[in-house]
Amino acid sequence: MKQLVGCCGFKCYSCAAYEGNIHSEEERNTVCGKWNTYFQYPITPEQMHCDGCACGADRENPMIHSECEFLRCAREKNLSRCQECGDYPCGPLREYFDAYREAYLELKDEIPQGDEEGYFLTYMVEYEQAQE
Repeated sequence: MKQLVGCCGFKCYSCAAYEGNIHSEEERNTVCGKWNTYFQYPITPEQMHCDGCACGADRENPMIHSECEFLRCAREKNLSRCQECGDYPCGPLREYFDAYREAYLELKDEIPQGDEEGYFLTYMVEYEQAQE
């Protein structure tokens, strides 16, 4: 599978919601349930289609967050990725990543091992590296 990374640094290729990682309606339902459990993000199976923001808005299922403020900001600055910006990670992006980090730390002992990457670590790696 192509190692697609979103504009903000999310590793789309390892995200549980990425279209290439969902192989049945049962898996789609499972992902919806876990997003609601882990992040209180209610999403229906009909909404759970994501090809990643880097695929382009002309695709049938470009991304779950079709109004992503980070993608919009990067485009306004004529950047292909947030990491190209001198303000990376900006305050709003830092808050967004921190929310995943906080959820991970709060739930770490309860998260099945197979869920760590697809629901938490996929959203934290590049930000964590930027902090070093």
